[in-house]
Amino acid sequence: MGIADLAFYNRVETEVKKTDKFLVWSILTTANLFDARNYKIPNELIILGYCAGLFLNVQNHQMMGVVFFIAKAIWPILLLFLLTDIGGLGAGDVKLFSVMATMVGAKEVVDTMIYSVMLAGIIAIYICVKEGHIVKRKLHFSLYITFAFFLLQFK
Repeated sequence: MGIADLAFYNRVETEVKKTDKFLVWSILTTANLFDARNYKIPNELIILGYCAGLFLNVQNHQMMGVVFFIAKAIWPILLLFLLTDIGGLGAGDVKLFSVMATMVGAKEVVDTMIYSVMLAGIIAIYICVKEGHIVKRKLHFSLYITFAFFLLQFK
């Protein structure tokens, strides 16, 4: 394998990463629009995201990509199940993390989880101070997921 071949593979790998991030951005932005309107992220959007994640995994890893896709899709659901069960996080938000995990690495998803929780906490504290009482309404968590993902692109 020559230098030209390595340069080609590096260029292709960079383009694939850009495609992954573009797909995540597209899914997150669309989810924000639906979430802002009626606090619900449609399952059709989640399925579309899973299809894109499956395609990317199969493209990168051939048939083994199906196994990688399933593993990547399941771990965020298992990790965040308890938060959904107690009502701290909506099922649509957990599915968004799952879709994101099928397209980008686990480190990026975990970082996005941490940043989004911190951002939501900061905004909740701000609302409590401003309004003088505890927040009694739901937060559009998909907005914090998107904003956290955006911030991590500049890290």
